[in-house]
Amino acid sequence: MIRTVTLNSGFDEVFTVSNFAFGTVGDILAHQTLPSGKGFNAARIVQMLGEKVKAYGLVGELDYNEFSSRLQEEGISASLVTVPGRTRRNVTILNNNDGSPTAHVKGPGFALDNDVSFRTLLKQLTDDIEPGDLVTLNGSTPKGISDNAWAECGKLVQEKGARLLIDISGEPLRLVLEQCRVLVCKPNEEEMLILSESQHDRDEAVRKALGFMSSCNVTLPTVTLGQDGLRFVANQKLWSALCDVNNARILVGAGDACMAGLAVGFARNTASLMDIACYAVATATAYVTGSDPVVFASEVEKLRSSVKVQLLHEA
Repeated sequence: MIRTVTLNSGFDEVFTVSNFAFGTVGDILAHQTLPSGKGFNAARIVQMLGEKVKAYGLVGELDYNEFSSRLQEEGISASLVTVPGRTRRNVTILNNNDGSPTAHVKGPGFALDNDVSFRTLLKQLTDDIEPGDLVTLNGSTPKGISDNAWAECGKLVQEKGARLLIDISGEPLRLVLEQCRVLVCKPNEEEMLILSESQHDRDEAVRKALGFMSSCNVTLPTVTLGQDGLRFVANQKLWSALCDVNNARILVGAGDACMAGLAVGFARNTASLMDIACYAVATATAYVTGSDPVVFASEVEKLRSSVKVQLLHEA
């Protein structure tokens, strides 16, 4: 079982529009409200890939019924704990007119007075875990919750016999790496800077971030670089993996799709770290090109052979 954990959830209001340009009037062609947050996004992709998944998260008490029912409509199993107030609303705009990538703006996350809800969620998670499960920690930390909360979660997860994958940011990212045994760490270009000590040029920052992960004994250290694909360390070497995309439409959430692919790769005991990285890149590629959910898994399999892997240098 793959289990995802999200502390800052949200609703994504996704608008598909035509004739979109700032300062002009266009048309809304379609609108969809999705329960979101990095872990919920990843769970959606894991399910599309055909693996068992359960999503855990905090949600505003005033939005619990809507958030829960929308997850149920998608068939996503979830364990939700309420916090005071409302869940943030994010806006995503897909330009149907010229196929250009999405625009995305997000609301503020939760601001909590205490960590009671977090501890309730943590108990629900650890009560459910079975040995061999994969648990992904996803996204930002709400105000009012300690930077060390994710590390505490990670240690309890491992005590229960589960394996840990992380896609978090800021000081909590460093703390988890220093205190837990991590299977996969997947910061993006901005998030990796907390691990590279200073503002180097990008290639140097990537090497330093991956080096820090390796020094913390991460099994598969990775960094996502948007259209430049994935950098990762395998067999003590630094590699890049990229799938050429000419028709990218949905860039927001590509990293969550990549994390889903990484989790599924390990869940299926894929032969090598190289294979898992390629599967993750293929998953992200299928996502950004807008593959139909009905054929998503088969589309990922087709794309695997198109992933280009290049040795950069010794790690």
